[in-house]
Amino acid sequence: MTVQIINGNALEELKKFQDESVDCIITSPPYYGLRAYKNAETDWGDWQGQLGLEPNYQMYLKHLLMITKELKRVLKKTGTLFWNMADTYVGGHIGGSIYNKEWYISSTDAIPQIKQGRPQSRVKDIPEKSLMMLPERFAIAMIEQGWILRNKIIWRKVNAIPSSTKDRFTNKWEYIFFFVKSRKYYFDLDAVRVPLKQSSIKRIKQNVIDQFIDTKVSDFPDQNMSVKNILLHMHSKYLKDRTPNGSLAGRVMRNIADGKLETFVREAITNVNQYLKDKLRASGLTVKQLAEMTGEKETMIAHYFRTDLSGASLPTREFWDKAKDILKLEEYDKYINEKYKSVLPSFDKGANPGDVIPYHPKGDPTFGMRLPPQPWQEHAFNVNGANPGDFMDVPTRPHSFAHFAVYPVTLIAPLVKVGCPPGGTVLDPFAGSGTTGVVAEILGRNSILIEISTEYINIINWRLQPENLEKDRDVIMKSGKNGSDDR
Repeated sequence: MTVQIINGNALEELKKFQDESVDCIITSPPYYGLRAYKNAETDWGDWQGQLGLEPNYQMYLKHLLMITKELKRVLKKTGTLFWNMADTYVGGHIGGSIYNKEWYISSTDAIPQIKQGRPQSRVKDIPEKSLMMLPERFAIAMIEQGWILRNKIIWRKVNAIPSSTKDRFTNKWEYIFFFVKSRKYYFDLDAVRVPLKQSSIKRIKQNVIDQFIDTKVSDFPDQNMSVKNILLHMHSKYLKDRTPNGSLAGRVMRNIADGKLETFVREAITNVNQYLKDKLRASGLTVKQLAEMTGEKETMIAHYFRTDLSGASLPTREFWDKAKDILKLEEYDKYINEKYKSVLPSFDKGANPGDVIPYHPKGDPTFGMRLPPQPWQEHAFNVNGANPGDFMDVPTRPHSFAHFAVYPVTLIAPLVKVGCPPGGTVLDPFAGSGTTGVVAEILGRNSILIEISTEYINIINWRLQPENLEKDRDVIMKSGKNGSDDR
């Protein structure tokens, strides 16, 4: 694979790129007021100085958006952008850990824009000691620029450096914003799936119909299994907007939403269950006697003669046919219609469970509703594993070179895998120590790295040496399929 290293200013260098020439962008810009680098001054038109040391945060955000405008131009329509960004507190003074004699401007050699103190110490419209909400302000501005924000990924630094502060919690995470420029884009989720836990597999395979059959109702919020609560539970637990609008289940939910549920239930009870109750009374038989004559379970058919909301159930066609001559019943279809089936449970053998849960062709025919994982469940129960989600536990790693803002290869690996096709090109306009390029090289992608500091160009070249690449390759391979250390 090819690694193109450019020593220059990101904004000016990006203007030289062709339109839609890169597949993926992974980067982390200088945070506001936290770093001062050697020879990193840029002419922004309205101001000359280092990105991140602007006299006010509004200008800082403006400069970032000047860069993202160019990034949007050079990114393919199917491209992805992962943007790592942390916040800054109002206040602070020159000196401290943001300077390092070898790689950073020392406080005694302070460049002009920080002689008056850190820029965040001069903020007037945000109270001192407050977070400035710069990542959030940036994300909103990006959306206004036309980007689509798909995720706010949380990078939790498991081994974050302890803080000396005594009046707030230590900051242990940063944002990674996931942006795209089109509704359709490259995203290889299978490349970063993680193995499902057995508890998750068991939960996915849960079947509400089995719970009806086996009287396993402990999973239901309402132990008396009232009709309304069963349907509401089935909606929240199983449908989740996956039901076609024309299905019975869809109509059930519309009925609930429209306030028609109770009306339909009472109508069904009046037209069906009350009819059966009257016929049973006229026959002079008890439910127990009828159960013995039909070979059905008494506890099951008892629900067919109940007229209360919590206990009513529609009779099966098989039971109706058995009881037809005994109770002198009219035809089943005259009383049992689709509308009633959509609001009252029915245990009819062979009834289409797709009315509530999509039917699987390999379902158990002995009861018609004891089903293996449904089609939509199979989509969630992917053989390649689960979606790793937008929360990444990835520890930072020490390095022998002096760059305090190095993100780990195990953080970048899943982003490269999911956001850039094999053989594609990853761009990092703020390359720093070159982690994005290192990971791209290891994972078979081309990369373009822009870095304004000559010192860091030397670090990048050092890290791309074969013997050093192997060390990072081992770290990535040992960290798991999705690249994070705890998977």
